[in-house]
Amino acid sequence: MSAVVKTLTPFVSRELLLEALDALGISYTCNQDQIVTNRKDYYGYQVFSYSHGSGKYVFQHDSSADVGGRWTPYPWGANFKEWTTVSSFLGAVESEYKKAYIRLEERVEEEKRLEVARRLAEEEEKKRQFVERQKQAILEKAKENGYSVKETKQGDKVHLVLVRTIY
Repeated sequence: MSAVVKTLTPFVSRELLLEALDALGISYTCNQDQIVTNRKDYYGYQVFSYSHGSGKYVFQHDSSADVGGRWTPYPWGANFKEWTTVSSFLGAVESEYKKAYIRLEERVEEEKRLEVARRLAEEEEKKRQFVERQKQAILEKAKENGYSVKETKQGDKVHLVLVRTIY
């Protein structure tokens, strides 16, 4: 028997899918393009397989225990925790996947914010170094020409007053 169980969220990111499975406490192993879960059915372990055609992970399972929306237990008594049906299991995975995606977006935004702050700090440092070089050049030239320099600060501005005494 086969069935199609669709989720509104496509599972396109392996990292997010693994994060969702971890959050649910599902054991798994990774084999190339497959994530093999600890859930078993008639055909063996249930698997998320990556489809290169669609770019998504597809959940492969036997749906014979999920007949007409009501769950009938497998004869070997599989333990599926609180997710007795494939649809409830996928619903839980989808929910955790969305949470993982939101956390990823937050991390990306934080990284962008930190990058902008780093760039601003670099620009401020370059500006400060430029002003310091200009100030040193003015001081040296003024001393060469016999001036003394009086420095005053007003807010974030520096005023240099050149004074030369002639007798």
